[in-house]
Amino acid sequence: MRRWASLAVAVAALALLAVSFMPWYRSGWAESRAGVRSYETTLVNAWGASAWWSAGIVLGLAAGIGFLSTARRRIRAWRWGLPVLALAGLVIIVCRRLTIGAASLTSAGWQSGGSADIGDVVRDDLVIYHAPGRDLDVAWGFPAGAAVMLLLLLALVAGTWRARTPSSDPDGAL
Repeated sequence: MRRWASLAVAVAALALLAVSFMPWYRSGWAESRAGVRSYETTLVNAWGASAWWSAGIVLGLAAGIGFLSTARRRIRAWRWGLPVLALAGLVIIVCRRLTIGAASLTSAGWQSGGSADIGDVVRDDLVIYHAPGRDLDVAWGFPAGAAVMLLLLLALVAGTWRARTPSSDPDGAL
């Protein structure tokens, strides 16, 4: 009945948890020591880069766990609440990404509060900055995380939609 939906939600929730520890933001800079040039990079996961990304992930995970914990019970009040919770998480992470501003040449884009080193990423002080020898931007973990959250949302909607059809409920009580 809802076994395939539960499996899809479980896989998507585990994938969301895993991708949240992948690099969501990167800070790169050119360096020269003893005549040797190199390019250094600091990668930060969603939990360390943004409280908003963390909150969105928590909402998505809560929706997945809520769906799995109510899979055997018929809780009518929560039926569409869980997909809405996952949608809220997805909206939060996408809105946070869209609100990351570009750093100007005067702000240099790599320090906040004056105490950070050049490669430090200060949580919730994210900027987009591209210049020779300096690069600050969202890393590959963000689009992967957004895609996984979308898959989680689709699995929740499919499982919830399937649960409401009369053919999936042998007693006829929804």
